[in-house]
Amino acid sequence: MDHYFNNKVNFNFDKNGGILKDIHFIHKNKIIQPMSKAPWVGKNPKLLPKKLDLVEQQLEGDFFCAPFGKSKKTPIHGWTANGVWGQKKEKRNDSKTKIGQYILRERSNKFNIIKRIILKNNHPIIYQEHIIDNLLLPIPIAHHSMIYAPGGARLTFSNKSYGVTPLSPLEKNPKRGNSMLLYPQKFLNIKQVKNNKFKKIDLSQFPLNQLHEDIIILVEQKKDFILPSLGWSVAFCKKDNFIFFTVKDTLRLPETVLWMSNGGRNYKPWSKIHKNVLGIEEASTSCHENYKLSATFNKSKLNHPMGLYSATNKKLKIKYCFGCIPAPSNWKYVKDLKFTKKNIIFVGNDNTRKIIPFHYNHFLQ
Repeated sequence: MDHYFNNKVNFNFDKNGGILKDIHFIHKNKIIQPMSKAPWVGKNPKLLPKKLDLVEQQLEGDFFCAPFGKSKKTPIHGWTANGVWGQKKEKRNDSKTKIGQYILRERSNKFNIIKRIILKNNHPIIYQEHIIDNLLLPIPIAHHSMIYAPGGARLTFSNKSYGVTPLSPLEKNPKRGNSMLLYPQKFLNIKQVKNNKFKKIDLSQFPLNQLHEDIIILVEQKKDFILPSLGWSVAFCKKDNFIFFTVKDTLRLPETVLWMSNGGRNYKPWSKIHKNVLGIEEASTSCHENYKLSATFNKSKLNHPMGLYSATNKKLKIKYCFGCIPAPSNWKYVKDLKFTKKNIIFVGNDNTRKIIPFHYNHFLQ
């Protein structure tokens, strides 16, 4: 376990599974803890199902999935979320920056992957970069951050073209759990998504007023190949007093997967106790084209990648960050995010603004 901290962020990196956990954001001596932690984490492991993969045994915080989802050759979400990360020599560019570097020891997919974790003083943000080579076949890839929002969240995003649900629900058997959305479907507005009774509901508000386990995929608008091409997701949690946000390179991660986990699974270890958890998972899959969480060499009709691979003798770099700040008491939601070379500007529903430092060059280097 490696401990990271500066004046704005404090967390642990578990090299056994690659999970960022125990994440605390600091604002004027106040602690904000937006991330979820499954109720069974830290309990007696003998009480867990024997075939439960490591990532689900210690489900919390944020981790990297390669491949994303289920795979015949790896545990769920890949060895990146279930294997061991060996530490490489740590680099410090200056006294205000901390960088940790790790390499994944398992190579069942025959590709090499390096993880970089970057902190900068005064930034309430955790920056990450994954560098992959020898990935000759496309696989679905995602960052898997999860927040705990018992007081509810209002969701906003960078401009999307449309959204979909996959071919089948997360829980097909009603004895095992409940999914409430219509599968599959395509929708143009997150506020008008059909449930399994063909009634349109608003998914920009989380959670819904019933126990359910559902997933939707939002796809970025077509972007010009100008770097950086930034996309973002925001969860405004007024009652819990925080704004959680992610920023990504849309040329690598053109999808936003929302995993709504609100007590919708009846079987162990979930047992209806994993509630008010929202996964905001920035991803690259083929789902927005074929409704499958899979991958292909082809580009989608919007010219987005549908899964990622590294060309021969070239390295694939995936850049991402997430952060958290207090929620202004006079805001109802975040209307927009704007970026400068040094800042993120949060625009509230009343058009007032909140500005924080931002490492824009992270997405350029």
